[in-house]
Amino acid sequence: MAFARRPKPDDEEGQDEWFRYEFYRDDNGLPGMAIVTKRGTMEYFDYNEWFNRSDAKELESYAGEQGKIWCFPENPKQYLEEYLKRIEGLRNSGEHPEDHGLAEAFTRSVLTEIEHDLSLLDPFFLKMDSEALYSFVHSIVVHSYFVEEFEVSPLVFLDAEHGSGKSTLLDYFKALCYRAVKMTNYSAASLALIADKYRSTLLLDEATKNFRDRDRGYSITNILTEGFSKHDATYIRTKGENYESVKAQYHYTSVVASLLEDCPSDLKDRAIVVRMLKDLSGFKPMRVFGYDKYEVAEKLTMNVSEIPTFDKIRTKLYALKLLVTLLEVRKEPAAFSFKPFENEAKRFLRKSEVKDGQTKYLYGEVYGIQNAPEFQGRAEDICLVHLPIGLAMGTDEDIIQLMVDRIADDPDLELSTESTLLRAFMDVVRIKLSEECIKGVSDESPTWEDLSRMIAKMSTKDVRQQYIAIRADRDDWTPYDMEAPKMLTALLKRFGFTYDTGTSGKSFFTPGERFRRGLRSAVKNYGGAEVRHYFSRI
Repeated sequence: MAFARRPKPDDEEGQDEWFRYEFYRDDNGLPGMAIVTKRGTMEYFDYNEWFNRSDAKELESYAGEQGKIWCFPENPKQYLEEYLKRIEGLRNSGEHPEDHGLAEAFTRSVLTEIEHDLSLLDPFFLKMDSEALYSFVHSIVVHSYFVEEFEVSPLVFLDAEHGSGKSTLLDYFKALCYRAVKMTNYSAASLALIADKYRSTLLLDEATKNFRDRDRGYSITNILTEGFSKHDATYIRTKGENYESVKAQYHYTSVVASLLEDCPSDLKDRAIVVRMLKDLSGFKPMRVFGYDKYEVAEKLTMNVSEIPTFDKIRTKLYALKLLVTLLEVRKEPAAFSFKPFENEAKRFLRKSEVKDGQTKYLYGEVYGIQNAPEFQGRAEDICLVHLPIGLAMGTDEDIIQLMVDRIADDPDLELSTESTLLRAFMDVVRIKLSEECIKGVSDESPTWEDLSRMIAKMSTKDVRQQYIAIRADRDDWTPYDMEAPKMLTALLKRFGFTYDTGTSGKSFFTPGERFRRGLRSAVKNYGGAEVRHYFSRI
């Protein structure tokens, strides 16, 4: 984000010297700025220091615009300086030669403190169905500040009944997440604009209504689908009948949406669904905004000045985000990073051995999980976001249990467009093979040689028709859910399924090594258990 340039006095530092900045609230409740300069220094100035600048009105206007949308932190100077001293202390301790292990130690120390502070506040505002969900809520908050550290950004859907505390939880996220914007009426264009301009956390209330909107629902679903991956989150704005490109907007960010019905199947395997039931115990949460700090202090038997507040926790997280940028500009080794925890999570999920004919994964042994399932495709991608955060915060046991439950208890993960299209492809292969076999349809895994022979007889139209048949059999199917044939064919092409365009309305597949690689990748990323088993010999 940059401001227009204006002539400045000789002694005024211009905006071209700024590398990154964040607005904050000063002691008088007025906006101030924390700036990381290109020289690798930090500059802070409160509202009363703006008047001598040539761009004072511009800064005030921009701060006012942002201040209406999300909650500013307090001045992060105190925490940032504390973090720098702590890093220096770790370096001087002699326990981290050449900074070995320093990032892991520092990251764990600051995030366990934030986890502790959040845990103290939770009982006054939230009533979740399990202790593990509190840990996940904390992970969502932290992830919103460091979303760009990860390859994917899992969607979070609150499948909430009326009276389940959904609105309070969204306010909780608004008070804590990075530049959180809460909306009830939105379009794909507005989501892309806000995410691209501000990198805001998107809190989407009434998502069911917006997903089902005949004019906007399809494009909203598409933009959320694209935004799952760091490398796909680009929205092209167009104009005119010829759809001329106007602007490309990057919308990779953190998203939480509330639902009154089940999650759209196309988004299911990119999301973590939190079920929220109406509380019957009579729990009455405090209001997130404007709660009585003295009442909280009394119940915690702490001084008011000592209790954690949403403002303090939010400010600590902003300070950490500025710290990452500051060390990057200084070209110093990263002192705050999830990379060590991500490497550990990968080892837990991928390391295995075969015992008594069964594959045993390391994470199952570490966390005492019997019959620990394999994490594949997007299930692994999602776990490699929240498990590293959990390892840093000390809540990894809660997170891994939620991830395992997600695989075991949610058959709808196989209902996405990609998974359904792959299932349709498998069904057509089976049908073609049954035509050659007296026994009919077989569940045996075919060899690549058998597959190649069958695939050459299959067309993209065959797969599309089988896809329609599968979707039409589902209880949640409506005509508005059906994708256009061109979209399904484009998806097959994206899988790497090569084909020759025919002149008779049919395009037949051309099996080869490229097709084989594409099929392997598609099965790994989108295949359900049955599909993975069927194509296990390719």
